[in-house]
Amino acid sequence: MDQAIAFWHLYSKETGYFTGTSSSGPPGTCPDSKEGFAWFEGLADVQSQRLDLTDPENPTLVDWQPPSPGPDYAWDEKARRHVLTPLALQRMRDEADARGAISRAEDPTLRALRELLLSPTVRALFTAPADLDNLQRLQDADTAIAAARGALQAPATPEEGGDVDAVLSR
Repeated sequence: MDQAIAFWHLYSKETGYFTGTSSSGPPGTCPDSKEGFAWFEGLADVQSQRLDLTDPENPTLVDWQPPSPGPDYAWDEKARRHVLTPLALQRMRDEADARGAISRAEDPTLRALRELLLSPTVRALFTAPADLDNLQRLQDADTAIAAARGALQAPATPEEGGDVDAVLSR
């Protein structure tokens, strides 16, 4: 048994712009709308179409290019959307690469600082309770990191000399 489905899109009676609210259901069951808004029945691309309200009683669906979300966007006619420009995409890739390089450079520094602070010579300099609490948290983190490193270096299969049950319980 075929049941037809109707689609509705809420739009502003003043501008003809769709609000982004849609509904579907059996034909003739259109939801109520708020004052100043109405439902358009049919399929519409609410991001690149709007209603021409020249005749408010019979709005016509027309293609429309919405305003650009910013200077880093250009209209792509095929996608019918604003997309990031190649320059903006490259800038984002460059920023991600720079953040990765910074992180890779900082990681060994953090390890060196952690190891220095936990060394017996430097550790003996800290006597205040707050310092000792911080050193304990640092020691706990160091212990967790060492355990994780051990898991990375453990053989994974019996052929490599590993215990399958131990691997599966990780």
